[in-house]
Amino acid sequence: MKRILYVEICVILCLFFLFALPGFSAAEKIKIAVVDLNKCIRESLKGKRLYRELEDKRDVLQKRISQKEAELKKLQDELKKKAMMLSREALRKKRKLFERKQQEYRYFLEDAQDELRQEEARGIQKLLKDLTKVIANIAKKRGYTLVLEKSKGGILYNTPKIDITADVIKNFDNIK
Repeated sequence: MKRILYVEICVILCLFFLFALPGFSAAEKIKIAVVDLNKCIRESLKGKRLYRELEDKRDVLQKRISQKEAELKKLQDELKKKAMMLSREALRKKRKLFERKQQEYRYFLEDAQDELRQEEARGIQKLLKDLTKVIANIAKKRGYTLVLEKSKGGILYNTPKIDITADVIKNFDNIK
C-alpha cells in the first residue's frame, strides 16, 4: 500500500514536471527540494508516538499469544501423559479439542498480525497526509517548484542544501 502511494506520487510529480516545464518562461527559475518521508515519520514526535503505541499493542498481544501457547503446551503434555490411560473416545475428544485450540491459536495469530499491520498503515497514512500539508506550506513559503520524495522516489544523489527533511520534521512537530 505504501509502495503504491509512493509510485503514484512519483508518477504525478513526473507528469507535472514533464507537462509544466514547457509552460515556464526562460526567466522563471525552477527550484527543487527533496524530503525523506521515512525519516520524517521515524524521527518526528508523532511518528515516534505512533511506533510506541504500536509497540505497546504488540507487547499486549504477545502476552496473549504466550498465554495461548502455554495453554496449547499444557493440552499437548496432558495428551501425551494420559494417552495410554484414556479410552479411544476420550482420547479422540482430547485430540479434537487440541486441534481446535491449535486452529484458534493460528487464527488469533493471523488476526493479531493483520490488526497491527492495518493499524500501522492507517497511522502512517494519517502522518503522510499531515506531512504533505507541511511540505506544501514549506514549498509555497520558499518558492519551490517541485518537491521530490528522497527515499522512494528514485533519487540517487542530491546536494544536502536542497534537502528539507529537517525543516519538515521541525515544522511537523510544531503543529498541534
